[in-house]
Formats: sequence, structure tokens, C-alpha cells
Amino acid sequence: MPEVVLFDDGRLDLGPLSDLRSSFQQRTGALTMIERILLMTGSAPGIISAGSTEVPRSEDLLLVNGALLCGAGILEMARGSSLRTFEGRLAAARCTGQEAEALLSGSDDGAPGSIPDNWRLLERPWDLLGALSERITLDIALRERLGGLQTRAADEGSHKVLVAPDAHIGAGVIFDTRLGPVLIEQGASVEAGAVICGPASIGKGSVVSPRAIIRPGTSVGPHCKVGGEISNTVFQGYSNKAHDGYLGDALVGEWVNLGAGTLNSNLLNTYGEVVMRLRSSGSIERTGRQFMGCLIGDHVKTAIGTRIMTGAAVGTGSMYAASTAIKGVIAPFSWCTDDGSRAYRVEKFLEVARAVVTRRGQVLSAADENRLRTLHAAAQ
Repeated sequence: MPEVVLFDDGRLDLGPLSDLRSSFQQRTGALTMIERILLMTGSAPGIISAGSTEVPRSEDLLLVNGALLCGAGILEMARGSSLRTFEGRLAAARCTGQEAEALLSGSDDGAPGSIPDNWRLLERPWDLLGALSERITLDIALRERLGGLQTRAADEGSHKVLVAPDAHIGAGVIFDTRLGPVLIEQGASVEAGAVICGPASIGKGSVVSPRAIIRPGTSVGPHCKVGGEISNTVFQGYSNKAHDGYLGDALVGEWVNLGAGTLNSNLLNTYGEVVMRLRSSGSIERTGRQFMGCLIGDHVKTAIGTRIMTGAAVGTGSMYAASTAIKGVIAPFSWCTDDGSRAYRVEKFLEVARAVVTRRGQVLSAADENRLRTLHAAAQ
């Protein structure tokens, strides 16, 4: 088996969710790309950071773009072959370490084949949202191969319900698998009366609130609390939306807390295509989607009853407690109230961030703190 190495070509931009993580660290289905390779091969892949061409010295290397949504067939690539999009973006290559350096530096374009029709090379948030249900289904099948799951009867539908032995399923929970499978991971808890519609994945240690409605295309990462109604949405991990309120066609980072009643719009009153900015300094982009909710960066907090308009992007580290709806782009580290918007002081922000991660038994590392300080300084 080749040595698998993931690289970040810097082309995947998920707005605020790209501030603190690389493409291969993004939850682009039930799994991140790192987790997929680990399940496919049994070992963790090597990592090449964005802009780097430093590659392991190997005679048999499988170089994979971290933004590629692919199947296990990628491990069967022939030596000396490479795959690109029609526009020439490198998706994967089976080569030596020296050849990989040339590919990453752009000095060897080669004569590549095109990626299979059922693979995706992501570039923008709407690319992921359009492929989410399919990707969750494939990731659940990949996770099933690892074993350690029990099969539970669905209340409706023919796809599987896979549940870890130590997961808790409360009284009256309904599993609807007409559109795809459901995965409930280790230590997760689905409380009484919840409805889970596949394809959907509930990550390790996460809690689904009583009477919650989890609609198709929802991926809840590890150690989240989710409630209300959620559809075609990714929670990266360690975030809370435990109370009522609708969230649809959205991407949510880590350490986010959405106050009770926070909800978003994912459809314009005109039923037209949604256009949006990923950042306040960015240009308006066409999404190609009629349904496009919001992007919520890491460490964002919203007050109770917060409304988020169609196509909004909420910057990393922002606190929103205004009575008006969120629309457009909220700059990173903004402190927003009815008195206006001002910069969130970095020391106060870090004090809160440390308290939040400590509540989950985690530690805000020196490296994480330095990255947040750098991001804060760049936002001012």
C-alpha cells in the first residue's frame, strides 16, 4: 500500500470556517479527510501544509488533495498516474516523493486523467452543501467497515441504522431511513421523542435534545449538543445548539454557542439564487443554490432569539447580541449589540475561550491561543 499524504492547495475556502483549519481538517460529511484515510488504510496520513512542497522521501506515495471527496478506489491508483479537474487543479497522484515535489511546485503538469464523475473537489461552501447527503452516506458505509456498531431497526425506510453499543437511544425516538442511513457514534445520546432522518450522522459524545428533528444531510461532529430542527448542516464539533430554532443549509465551526431560539433563513422570498460574501473584504459570489443558509465561524456566540438571514457569514470569535437580524458578513471578533459593533478585546475573548473549552475537559493550547491572537490582530 502506498504512503498516503494529504496536501492543502489553498483553494478550498469555507469562509470563517477556513480561518483555523486546513482543508483536510474540515468535516466534509460524517468525517474529515484525515478520518477517511485513517479508516481506509488503518494508519494516519502524512500532512503537507498549504504552500509547502516539503514531501516525504518515498518511492510509492499517494498524494491526495485535502479538499477531494473520493472513495476507497483512490488507493488503487496506478503508479505514475495523476488526476486533475478540467481546469487543471490537482486532485491526486501516485508517484515518488521527488515527483510529488514537482507536482506541488507546479513545475510538472504531466498528462493527467480526469477525476471520476462521482468524486468532488471542493472549492466553496455551496459545493459541500450540494454533496453533503451523498458524502454522509458514503462515510457511514466506510465507518461500518471498521465494525463495532449494532444494527437497529428503522421505523420507516430500508437503509441501515447503525448505533454504537454505548450510545443511548431514548424512548420514542424515530429513525426514518427512506433517503439514507443513520449513524449514532460512541457515547452519543439521542433523547426521548427525537426524529432522525437519514442520511445523518451523530458524532462521538454528542447529544440530540428531546423532540429534536434532525433532517437529511445533517452531520453532527463530536461532543455537540443539538436541538430544534436541523437540515443539511455540518457541525464541526464541540458546539451547542441545544434549544429550539431552525438551522438549515449551514456550516458551523467549533466552540460555537447558539442561544435559545437562534434560527436562520435558507431561502429568499423571491425563490432566487443566493449570492453571498464569505468575508467582509471579499467579493459577492454566486452560489448556484436556491437554498443557502449561513456560515458560522469558530467561537461565535449568539444571544437568545437571534435571527440569521439567508447567505450570512459570521466571523470567527464574534459575539452577537443585537435585536436586529444578522445579515451579510459579520467581521471576525466583533462585539455586536443594539448600541453598535465594536472590536472584541482579545484578552477578554481568550478568557471566555479558555472557560468554554475547560467546561468540555479540554485545554486551549499555546499554539491555538497564538493562532487566535494572530487572527485577531489581522482583523483589526
